[in-house]
Parts: sequence; structure tokens; C-alpha cells
Amino acid sequence: MLIQRMVKKREERIARNFEQYRRPSESLVAAFPANSRSHVLLIFANALAMQLLFRVDGWSTVVVIAFTVALIAGYLLVNTAYLVIATNERTVLARSSQWNTSRVGPIVETLSEHEKMGPPSGLINCKVRIFERVLKTHWRFFDEIRRADAR
Repeated sequence: MLIQRMVKKREERIARNFEQYRRPSESLVAAFPANSRSHVLLIFANALAMQLLFRVDGWSTVVVIAFTVALIAGYLLVNTAYLVIATNERTVLARSSQWNTSRVGPIVETLSEHEKMGPPSGLINCKVRIFERVLKTHWRFFDEIRRADAR
């Protein structure tokens, strides 16, 4: 229930931000964020770094903190944040901000309403094939992917 409300609020923010790109006859069916890279490895590496941080003293602490900062910076450099927005007429892939995933940036690609995204797969590293790209998203957006394919 809480997750559904959070997803609905995010969808409303995306709809407001997508208003400038929306055609007059379009209505929003589904919208969700996706990334070009998986964040799972980053989470595991940070957990390992935090375990090391509690076991070391002195300069080793500085090394562990520098390692963590380098991991986060590296992820932010190689990752591209996207928004997948499905309307009743088309599916749009737009760039997004890594810090605010409801912000709609420039449109990268557009597909007609008849082309499907396919079933999402994966449990931890959830993948979906969109626009000949494999994008990573969270499992809580699987309903939005199914809703977009069902239109």
C-alpha cells in the first residue's frame, strides 16, 4: 500500500514535468525511472567498506573513506539516468537527473504504442529491454511496465 502510494506520487510528478513534451491528445499510462548501470555492486562494495571502517584505525580509515567516495563518483560518472514514459500514443525514453528521477530531460528515443517492452526479469538486478537497450530498474516498477505493455 505504501509503495503503491509512493509510486503514484512519483508518477504524478513525472506527469507534471512531462507536460512540455506531451502532445494534446496524449494521456499518461505509466512512467518509471531506469538506469544504464546496476547499483547493486555499489551497495555491496559500500557495505564491505563500512565493515572495514569499523575494524581499522588511523590512516586506514582515510583509505576506506576514499575508496567509498571513489566508488560513488565512479558510479555517477558511468551511469545514465532515464525516465520511461508510456502514453496512449507512444513510449518515450527521456534523460533524467540522477539526483531527482522525476525530472524529465531531453527525449532520447520514441516508440509507437504497438511496440512492447517485454516482461521484466531479475530479482535483485531487475532488467527490462527498452529501445534496444537493457535498462535496470527496481522491482516495484514491474506493474508500470506491465501496464505500459497492456495498452
